[in-house]
Amino acid sequence: MTIENIQVQRKNIRGQIWIDNMGIAKNDNELTTMIMIDLNSIIEEVMGKLLIDLKEFIESEVYSAGSPETYDRQREPKGLLGSFEIGDAEKNKKSVSSTIKHEPELMNSSPEDYIHGSPDYEPNDIRQFLAEIIIEGKSGLRWGNGWWRSPRDFWQPFIKVFKMNGDKYIQDGFKSRGIKYTKIK
Repeated sequence: MTIENIQVQRKNIRGQIWIDNMGIAKNDNELTTMIMIDLNSIIEEVMGKLLIDLKEFIESEVYSAGSPETYDRQREPKGLLGSFEIGDAEKNKKSVSSTIKHEPELMNSSPEDYIHGSPDYEPNDIRQFLAEIIIEGKSGLRWGNGWWRSPRDFWQPFIKVFKMNGDKYIQDGFKSRGIKYTKIK
C-alpha cells in the first residue's frame, strides 16, 4: 500500500494541511509523516486480522480433521498454529508492507515421540516440511492409511478469504481512524 494509492481528505486552514483526527501538518513532509504513522498502524491491524483468519483455517482444516492417538497435539505456541507470525513491517517514506511468516523452528520437535518428526525417516525433524506435508497429504505410511494422509489444505481457503476481505480490512482500518479511504484502481 503506498501513499499514491490512497486518497486522503485534506482541508486547508490558514496555509496548513489538516487531516481528520491527526493534527496539523505545516508542509507535505509533515503530512506524509502523519499519514505513515496511521498507515503503519493500519497495516498492523490488517495483518493481525489476517493472522487470525489463517489460524482459524489451520484449526478447521488441520486440527479438526481427526485426533492422533500416538502423540499429543502441540497447537499453540509450539505446533503449526504457533509457527505463523506477523513479520516486521517494512517502511519507507511512501509505503508500508508486512508479511505473515511461517517459522517452523518455533514448533517443538521430538522425533522419538513422533512430534513433528519420526525416528523412522530421514530427516528425523520435519518441521520445515510439515506445512507442505499437511496441505498436500504427503504423510508416510508409518501409521497406515487414515485422515492424516489426506490433504488438509488450509492455505487455499485462507487465500480466498484474504481476497474477499483484504480490501475491507484496510478500509475498516482507515475508517476507524477517521480517514476517508478510496481505493484507486
